[in-house]
Amino acid sequence: MKFLNAPMPDDSKLGSRSFNSIRNDALEILLRQKKMHEGMGELLISVYNDPSHDDMWRNYCVQFMEPFYEKQFEELSLKSEVASGGMLSSASSGNGDVAPPELQAIQDALWDALGERDNSNAGTALLALDKLSRNHAEFSKDDINAAMFNLAQDNDATLANRVTALRLCGERNNIQALETVRDLSRNGDTTMLRCAAIATLGEIGTEEDLVLLKAFAASRDKRIRRIAESALKKQDPE
Repeated sequence: MKFLNAPMPDDSKLGSRSFNSIRNDALEILLRQKKMHEGMGELLISVYNDPSHDDMWRNYCVQFMEPFYEKQFEELSLKSEVASGGMLSSASSGNGDVAPPELQAIQDALWDALGERDNSNAGTALLALDKLSRNHAEFSKDDINAAMFNLAQDNDATLANRVTALRLCGERNNIQALETVRDLSRNGDTTMLRCAAIATLGEIGTEEDLVLLKAFAASRDKRIRRIAESALKKQDPE
């Protein structure tokens, strides 16, 4: 475990990408163990909270927070069932339940990571929160929808973060983002951002967006044209 929280040795012959790949594989193996290694959650949070670690390794640890949460929730549920004859309920089921500390700490870290928009952590955290919200009531879908909308329209966020947020808006039918999506499909400052917005428009747009999508489908830019044609098929399958 110390290896996972230690900086890369100065005399290492591996580049940071290779070194982080090894640590990533080690973490994955640990999470596959039948019994969770003690201190795993604290490790993930410690690495994320330590800016001396490089961004790639911190991002990997944010990614692993979601599978850790699922596994830890399962383990705690089994313990609760054995001890009291009842399964652990979702931490925010509306009846005043409080999340166990090890789960609450992961929740807090993921929400905090949404603020790191100059690297890829915000988008990674958003994906984790969205996935966890599908099985756990303690992750408010309304709050997550608001967060993805906020990230999608944040001009100061990295392109990767905004693209992630836009695509999630489409997948989760986040209608509140529609006006932002329309604007970015026309005026996004990169082709990739425009493509993400056009794809999302195909998922959450209305009939009034067909004219816009048809105009994009006639674009000279092959990437814009292809994405728009695909979006049109979703909007107007006929």
